[in-house]
Amino acid sequence: PMYGYIYHEYVNNFMGNQICMALDSTDYSYTYRLAYSFACGDMFTIVLNNDYQIVDAWCLSKTINKDVALKFIKNLSLWRNKDKEFLHYGKMIKPLNYSSNIKEFVHEDGTILSDKAVLTVAFSFSNEIRQYFINYTLEEQTIILDKEFEYYIDPISKEINKDKIIKIKPLSVVAIRRKK
Repeated sequence: PMYGYIYHEYVNNFMGNQICMALDSTDYSYTYRLAYSFACGDMFTIVLNNDYQIVDAWCLSKTINKDVALKFIKNLSLWRNKDKEFLHYGKMIKPLNYSSNIKEFVHEDGTILSDKAVLTVAFSFSNEIRQYFINYTLEEQTIILDKEFEYYIDPISKEINKDKIIKIKPLSVVAIRRKK
């Protein structure tokens, strides 16, 4: 997300109508696009068909599981609202490395896109850095960091845990924090 990396402090883009992200119709292709948009700092877009069902894109007829889509959007929006110093006003910076499972998607032309099952993005604001890990899959995922960090799984209570192996529930986010 180069545009967001450079201009995040000054713009609030939107996810788009998803007509150019022609991934296969796996259960997690739509949630992947939501997670990617969250990491870019974009607002979410929901494309509806004539029957008011959520669909992959204007030009595609595959309907999306409404409960899954809305649950994930609700979780991501909660973070955007409660951690807005970072997610709205922060400066996007290079995230720390981590290990995660890999998911594969097939493009319309048959080429394969491989990406981590947990996406990440980092922002600095004031004297702190927050790095968000976004599990877009329908299964719990584990990430492994190089060292222990304080992290929290709920932007409201901000209950702090500390570890370098972090389990992330399906369709959810955790954030680590560190000083600049």
